[in-house]
Amino acid sequence: MIGGHFIKGRARSQKHVTLSSAEVELVALVKCTAELMRTRGIIMDFGVDREGVGDADSSAALAIAKREGAGQLRHINIS
Repeated sequence: MIGGHFIKGRARSQKHVTLSSAEVELVALVKCTAELMRTRGIIMDFGVDREGVGDADSSAALAIAKREGAGQLRHINIS
């Protein structure tokens, strides 16, 4: 959204095979962040510099995203 204007929305199915709910939520968080960065780049092409905010309520995905290094992650393919 910019002001009260809706810029873009999309729904699609996930293409990754996941083995845990934490992994599903982490993949969704990463994809959302990538889409946010892409949209910000498009907006910057129009000369508008805006920050984007992504919200997540998955404590497992947020905890994994805040880690430094992979550590002991089960069921998550990091390659």
